[in-house]
Amino acid sequence: MNSKWVAKILPWLRWGIATVPFLFSMYTLYYLGKHEVWIPQTPHRDKITIFVLLMGMTGSLLSITFFSKCKKTGSI
Repeated sequence: MNSKWVAKILPWLRWGIATVPFLFSMYTLYYLGKHEVWIPQTPHRDKITIFVLLMGMTGSLLSITFFSKCKKTGSI
């Protein structure tokens, strides 16, 4: 494969992989609401929502940090 194509595709692939934890957390909340696993009267629903989103954002941040460090060292 041409190295120019790899150089163009690799950053997009890294960002795509880095957003997976956040998208997964958002889908989890969608699934719970859509299939009525929990209802609006569920105790502490707002706290659980914030926790799930925070975990997804933290996972994405750690992924972005990992890829940034690898990019500086040239390992990935």
